Amino acid sequence: MSDGIENKTRYHTGHRQRLRGFYKEHGMDALKEYEIIEILLYSVIPIRDTQVTARGLLNRFGSLSAVFDANLDDLIKEEGIQERSALFLQAVGEVCKRYAKGDKKEPIFLHSLEDAELYVKKLFANSQEAETSVLAIDSACCLLRLEKIDKEKQNSTKLLQQNLIRLIASTNASGLLLASYHPSPFTEPNESELRLTKETAETARTLNVELLDHIILSRDKTFSMANSEKPYHIFFRLS
Repeated sequence: MSDGIENKTRYHTGHRQRLRGFYKEHGMDALKEYEIIEILLYSVIPIRDTQVTARGLLNRFGSLSAVFDANLDDLIKEEGIQERSALFLQAVGEVCKRYAKGDKKEPIFLHSLEDAELYVKKLFANSQEAETSVLAIDSACCLLRLEKIDKEKQNSTKLLQQNLIRLIASTNASGLLLASYHPSPFTEPNESELRLTKETAETARTLNVELLDHIILSRDKTFSMANSEKPYHIFFRLS
């Protein structure tokens, strides 16, 4: 391998790592359309520069959705796209369509503390270890999305903030609800959960979103921080 080719390969490898890292930190919404195609093509084009090909596909078809909807023969006309890559892009488009259809489920409304506690009990019905989730709620008290908060996010203010901001922005939530499970008889929030509650409330307030409650479930009872006699209520006010 000549020095020129070797240097070019190293550049492309470094670029891929940087773009993957950017996506990992900021999410899909922060990527340009050609960068989304570029990352997808990494799976089927292991070494060659895919940015030029991605830009070419967008120029040819006009939009990301049009690329996914394009027929096989038209995709292959683009330089750098062979049948394997074209089939992969078509498959991604079909998966997106099927995902968009989703399962037609009845909406879940959490109008009261009783509704929320009942839902949390169902959520953690089969849990064996401690875990925490955040629920995005709209102004009609309808559950928009539920996401698990892993230990990495709980222990990193930056990761937690990024995750919450992304969740609020993508769902247009007006409220958040934290739910935790303790595999013990104790429901009082521990130090980690107090910090999580405080940081969630502070992040939500910056977007004018209210933290509604942090419900903690143990083996046989639930505890609502928002309705506790202890001064946890300071976390559940917008101002």
